[in-house]
Amino acid sequence: MPIIEFAVISLKSQTSPTDSNFINVLRDCLVTLSRAAGASGFRFLNSTFDSSPASAYGEGQLLALIGLWHTVEEHLEFLHSGAAAGLLARLEPYIEVREVIHVIPELGLSADLDGVMNATTFTSFVIDTGSLENNSWFNFIKDYSNGIGKGSVIGQKAKKSKGAQEAQVLVRKSLGQDVSDYLKTSQDDYIWVFFEISNAQGGIPSRLNVIKEIGLTGRVESREWTTLVEL
Repeated sequence: MPIIEFAVISLKSQTSPTDSNFINVLRDCLVTLSRAAGASGFRFLNSTFDSSPASAYGEGQLLALIGLWHTVEEHLEFLHSGAAAGLLARLEPYIEVREVIHVIPELGLSADLDGVMNATTFTSFVIDTGSLENNSWFNFIKDYSNGIGKGSVIGQKAKKSKGAQEAQVLVRKSLGQDVSDYLKTSQDDYIWVFFEISNAQGGIPSRLNVIKEIGLTGRVESREWTTLVEL
């Protein structure tokens, strides 16, 4: 099964998500990605709703890039290429990257990868379970996957992945960002990511209530996304 790249991006203060020059840059980026070996289905998303009480991503408008890589190695090969360097140089005046996650879909729990990757609107949950991966958590995952069925993808962040960390550092350096804070906090090895087509089985509030009842103390990022730019 392919790896999902999910990159959360914040806009610099002078950038509007509707600016025509910026949109043209995003579209050119997708053209470049479409030509990369092992890449497919990339598009840019606009955050339309945030229910996280204290987002780790900070304040401001958020976008995301989502798509598939056949392998992490092919992603890294692309990031080391001249094409990626040119792409990031064009993006640098507009954005900062907040988080790049390589999501490994869980076989048997990811019912509709194609549906989620092509949905105009969907919800993401980034959940840090810490050391509390107990029976309550796994029962929740089981009930979630059985209840949602078609319309969801459940996966885990690549744990202590040298490739994933290298991708984070390469992108941050190319955008002129400090990497020291990321390297200090990059060992969050219990991250689960859910992607759910919006309006399925009660949506964000019901998910958050159940997660709260389990007693998780780590961060929970929940957002709705809608397609901003696609090819």
